[in-house]
Amino acid sequence: MENLASRGAKRKHVKRNTGCDTCRNRRVRCDETRPRCQNCVKYGRNHDTQCTYPTSPDFSKPAQQANSSVVPLGGSWTIPSPLTSVNDGALSISRREHFLMHHLLSASHELEHSQDPNLGIRLCIRAIGHAKEAPFLHDCLCGMAVQHLYEYTKSNQLLCERYHYRDKVLVGLRQHLAPGNAINYGAVLSACAMLSWDAHDSDEFFRCMQGIFLVLDSEDANADQSDLVQLFLPVAGHQQITKWREKQSELLESAMQSLNNLTKLVKEEPMMLGPARELRNYLQNLLPLQTALLAEPAQLKALFPVRSWLPWIPTLPEQINDPQHKRFFTPFLASCAMVKMAHALVFPGTRHAIGLHQRAMAIQAASIEMGSGFVAGNVHTSSVMRGPLLMAQSYLSSSPGYDPHSSFEHGVIHTTRRSMSSRASQGQTLHDSSSQ
Repeated sequence: MENLASRGAKRKHVKRNTGCDTCRNRRVRCDETRPRCQNCVKYGRNHDTQCTYPTSPDFSKPAQQANSSVVPLGGSWTIPSPLTSVNDGALSISRREHFLMHHLLSASHELEHSQDPNLGIRLCIRAIGHAKEAPFLHDCLCGMAVQHLYEYTKSNQLLCERYHYRDKVLVGLRQHLAPGNAINYGAVLSACAMLSWDAHDSDEFFRCMQGIFLVLDSEDANADQSDLVQLFLPVAGHQQITKWREKQSELLESAMQSLNNLTKLVKEEPMMLGPARELRNYLQNLLPLQTALLAEPAQLKALFPVRSWLPWIPTLPEQINDPQHKRFFTPFLASCAMVKMAHALVFPGTRHAIGLHQRAMAIQAASIEMGSGFVAGNVHTSSVMRGPLLMAQSYLSSSPGYDPHSSFEHGVIHTTRRSMSSRASQGQTLHDSSSQ
């Protein structure tokens, strides 16, 4: 009887004191998943809500070792300008965010002084100057800093912080795009681009890129004179893409040869060899898709593997100004731009042709910066740059109002010829020495 009584006794409900604030207010059980519990994920689809925990780690405060073991600054990076330039106006930042912006400013300062024309680098540098205009853009930049630190350490704490800022950006974007609000097109474009670099999978990457397309389809965005918006313009039209694709076979073949030469050029540079092979393998897998009739989502998702080079070379900001390493970065970044332009050749939908003009100009600027080039791994850089230059010049020549005699293009052609003559003279010198 005693056993039956104990079995029939009702279990006493134990009230939990943990769980997120939203679940506690709604009086539902919380699974305490971080950074967002499943209830908040489902509830947040139709409501603007944040999943916060009363006893969760405060991401706004720096860890005790944040300035030493977690941050691999090495003492070589300096603050390029007073941080008050980011902390003025209506934007108020915590100590942790102050530290993250310091880290991003320092890295961007090194990249900016390298005069590297890479589109992603230019976007990040310009976005820092607009951080105070939109809180979600500021959160996006903090997330970029956390992502860069995470690539060094693979710390679980930084991974959670990365998701924390990503969630804040998405909530901020939703609020900013609410009906009746004045839209900051430059901030929205920048945030969508940065979110695409850090996308978890091809589906998320596709949604981020769709956000960019929706903004660029707006007449108000095209009339915006913001330096952030101008990085994405002009968008190539159908007629220009059709004219450009007339040389598709030649351009793709030259691009493949250049990537093979890039792999040989950096074979003695372990840090660069892996990324160079990634680019080559991507283009090899892309070429068979020329005859495939893929729908637009599949076409855009094919760009996901090369969305960003940062995970491949997280130490780039530290070593960009080291002459020994920088000379390899320039042809590599030019090859990255070439591969993304090749994607637009294989899949000619104009909605994918974002930043093509800027990438073409970046390739030409990289060629001028390299000058006569150098030899490494029995390969001269002119053979590596031949594919990117051909891709860039072919695209620009298909643009309406193209002037082949402009000073910039003339300088590129002159530099390319000088590189080829330098390579020929070096080859003759090697031949003479071997004959002796």
